[in-house]
Amino acid sequence: MRQLRASTVLAVISLLFSSLSISQASAITSGNCNVNVGSATGVVLVENGGSCYLAFSNVGGNSFTVPSGITSAAVLVVAGGGGGGSGAWGGGGGAGGVLYGASYPLTPGATMNLSVGTGGATGTASTDSTLNRSQNGGDSWINSSSTFVAKGGGAGASFAYYSTTTNSAGSAGGSGGGGTEHASGGAGGSSTQSLPTYGTTAYGNSGGSTPSANHVSGGGGGGAGGVGVNNTASGTGGAGGPGISAFSSWFTAMGQFGVNGFIAGGGGGGTSITRGAGGSGGGGVGADQTNTTAGNGVANTGSGGGGATYVTGALPGGSGGSGLIIFRFTAVVNPAVINTPTTSGAIYKGVTTTISVAMDSPGVVQFFTNNKRIGKCVSVATTGSAPNYSASCSWKPTTSGTHLIKAQLTPSNVAQSAQTSAVKSVQVLRRITRR
Repeated sequence: MRQLRASTVLAVISLLFSSLSISQASAITSGNCNVNVGSATGVVLVENGGSCYLAFSNVGGNSFTVPSGITSAAVLVVAGGGGGGSGAWGGGGGAGGVLYGASYPLTPGATMNLSVGTGGATGTASTDSTLNRSQNGGDSWINSSSTFVAKGGGAGASFAYYSTTTNSAGSAGGSGGGGTEHASGGAGGSSTQSLPTYGTTAYGNSGGSTPSANHVSGGGGGGAGGVGVNNTASGTGGAGGPGISAFSSWFTAMGQFGVNGFIAGGGGGGTSITRGAGGSGGGGVGADQTNTTAGNGVANTGSGGGGATYVTGALPGGSGGSGLIIFRFTAVVNPAVINTPTTSGAIYKGVTTTISVAMDSPGVVQFFTNNKRIGKCVSVATTGSAPNYSASCSWKPTTSGTHLIKAQLTPSNVAQSAQTSAVKSVQVLRRITRR
């Protein structure tokens, strides 16, 4: 047999370990809400008021298996916010686009893929327009990257006074980024957010602009609730557009997410004297020569970063906030399932044997023979973990002949009713040996 080359062996080992490193599905539970997710990292499941809220906050791809009985869900998809402009007098980053679907169709047992967008990175702290451009936020989507997609927020324009008007304009995105100063003015970026199939409402607005005059300021990034504010006075940055509070009840029910009930605010424009405020919902504040650090958009709000100022040298803008995806669906209480009891081997009168039974829910089990409770087996606690539980009974028959065995489960979950197994017929034999 020929020997494998070392490089081939290493390649095979590498492939094996990469396969083993794939995240295993994780079961998460809250009250009557039970979901299997591709990875539990950054996933929050809360039951509140008869609804299940399933949130994904980690940037990147994930998935979940649609629970039994769930055929639709309300869904909130928030993209990552754009980075604030860098170098000097940066425009505020635009908020990530926001999509809401009141009744997105689901198939029980099917896998729902999704991805949460990252916040846009800020550009290099430089006045060179070939180096300082900040980045748009990442798209967030469910099902596929081309079906139900919230568009990443547009980056705020970085310093471009000696460059083209294209570079002085904020980038287009879910909400557009703010413009920066330029001899010909700097336009705010437009919104590219559209309403897809099964979408109910889409949110996105344009960024604020700057005039042709030398205002040493940037416009505010657009927010989900309104446009970014234009720069109109020298030394005053435009404020970021406001976010939205339409989903504040969701955040209250979950006990997290949002900023005072708002999400997706635009970043404020950077300037020399009076920085632009960040939009409600987590927009980063712009920088000025007293407050030289531009604010980042708050994580999981999809808000834009604040624009940069200039103090003896170029400075960076703020990064955009990451996105968020939440599904809300009715908590379905599925009835407990208890299997037919089992026994092992021949059963003899006066000889102890074990009756076992499996079920999918925890609780207490009673065992019966010929409709009479078996002594010492009237309250047997289940053991195991979801969804595999079991209980057993030590039974010493006092009579021979046919016995009809069954078990009754009283679930720990009070919303589930007691369930009785199917009957198992067994023959109890007379003992062959005498005492």
